[in-house]
Amino acid sequence: MLPEGLVQFLSIFLGFAVGTIYAGKAMRKCIDLGLYNEVNERSSHKTPTPRGGGYAFVVITSLFSLIWLYFKDNLEHHTYITTLTLSGMCIAYLGWLDDRYNISAKLRFSCQLIAVCLCVYTLPNVFSEFMPLYAEKALITLAWVWFINLYNFMDGIDGIAAVQATFMALLMSIFMPSIAPILLVLSGAVMGILRFNWHPARVFMGDVGSTYLGFILAGFMFYSLTLNLVAGFWTSLIISSIFILDATFTLIKRLIKGKAPWQAHKEHFYQRATSMGMSHSQVVIRVVLINTLFGLNAILAFAAPSIGGYIFAFTVIICAIVAVRIKYLEGDLKKR
Repeated sequence: MLPEGLVQFLSIFLGFAVGTIYAGKAMRKCIDLGLYNEVNERSSHKTPTPRGGGYAFVVITSLFSLIWLYFKDNLEHHTYITTLTLSGMCIAYLGWLDDRYNISAKLRFSCQLIAVCLCVYTLPNVFSEFMPLYAEKALITLAWVWFINLYNFMDGIDGIAAVQATFMALLMSIFMPSIAPILLVLSGAVMGILRFNWHPARVFMGDVGSTYLGFILAGFMFYSLTLNLVAGFWTSLIISSIFILDATFTLIKRLIKGKAPWQAHKEHFYQRATSMGMSHSQVVIRVVLINTLFGLNAILAFAAPSIGGYIFAFTVIICAIVAVRIKYLEGDLKKR
């Protein structure tokens, strides 16, 4: 049997190598199908760019997961991980259809809800000590569907969604060694698309990629709660804080102003940073640096769950400082 360290290295190497090769093929496939994101007032790109390249890492991760699960039939909560994998493939296919045909929001949301409910049904109880089972399932379902869509909202500049997914998957592989190979293949495959998705992007991951990542990452975060509720809760919040706080704050602000939450806009903090003149690469590199700090925070919270709340509060403060800084620079630019 191979040493655990070697298995982990081979997993991420396999994901990256195959992901890099297949991402190029996916890009050419999207071009052949004429799947382009045209330039509009919300766009952060300046030329029509092919979309849908995310199906490359979906195929790689899903195939690996199914093969790995076949040989790991004694894995704890095998049914849940299998359901998560299969439902993730359905979510990705739904995103692919949306990339190709622009399906209605109602159909998209309904299908997402069904996929999430299937997974929540097989997810072991999490908050049974604190609330009735029906309330727990409803809460997790709502949070899960929200994370799918906020991840899609946050995929607005080159590389940001891929970088965030890589960061989250790598850290969760540390926190959940029993399913680390799946997470490492996912992180490697997503890194593979960065060659084509980094600014200036030659291909966008599209809804097929962003909704899949939102779905699958949320599924693994909720799974971490079943292994260690306190540690899983705080580490999940910390590693996803940049996306959760930006998307949630922006949504609340738009609702207060009476704006439709589903209407296209450029009010996320990362979009406001690019509007001030920062390049996509500059913004994403800053996200990487902040996430590096948050990664250390998450590891500390995992090692000492009792102080996880304080560590998360520190994480929120850092995000608030960044947000205030962006707001200040915006005001400074308007005065000039």
